[in-house]
Amino acid sequence: MTDLSIDLQHADLYLDGKQILHDITLQVERGECIALLGPSGAGKTSLLRLLNGVVGDNLKSAKQRSHIGFVHQDHSLVPNVRVAHNVLMGRLGALSFWQSLVMQLRPDKKELAAAYAILERVGIADKLFERTDSLSGGEQQRVALARALYQQPQMLLADEPVASLDKSRARKIIELLHETAHQENWTFVVSLHDEKLAREFFPRIVRLEGGRIVSDGSDV
Repeated sequence: MTDLSIDLQHADLYLDGKQILHDITLQVERGECIALLGPSGAGKTSLLRLLNGVVGDNLKSAKQRSHIGFVHQDHSLVPNVRVAHNVLMGRLGALSFWQSLVMQLRPDKKELAAAYAILERVGIADKLFERTDSLSGGEQQRVALARALYQQPQMLLADEPVASLDKSRARKIIELLHETAHQENWTFVVSLHDEKLAREFFPRIVRLEGGRIVSDGSDV
């Protein structure tokens, strides 16, 4: 099993010559769940991308990244295909080219049943065969969450995963992700704007401002 604990030591991040993150030191043990808080532009998304290995000097291998689920703020879905196909894409990183091609062209009943079960957990099972671009923003966000859950990652990174949902649905989704991470021993790092929601589910909160970690703990 790949060890996807986090150990950043005094990390800086530059994009297009501009420093985005400053002197980031962060350790997260496997199976730990933490929330990132901070205003827009604080560096939460950049930190998640760094952890995902898509930016920075210590890029993760393709094998490592296949074990990381990432829920993007913009959903990153394929718009003109069915919801089922977007969900099934969650495991493409673990398949060969031909396996992935067959799954996309003609998914079998077992795969579709698994996708349906996960969509049921996020409350949109009835959308299984609808085109993704016909859904509302909140529904598309739940498709992105379902895709990440279907991947069965060892680490789940989520960038504002409930921003398009009402408070009741947002709470249920965060509860689902938190419980699943605990049951499966996933490392779970999520950025949120809702401090009340973060405090309800996450014993450890990391707060960022201006690309720096300004506090890290249970009492921030």
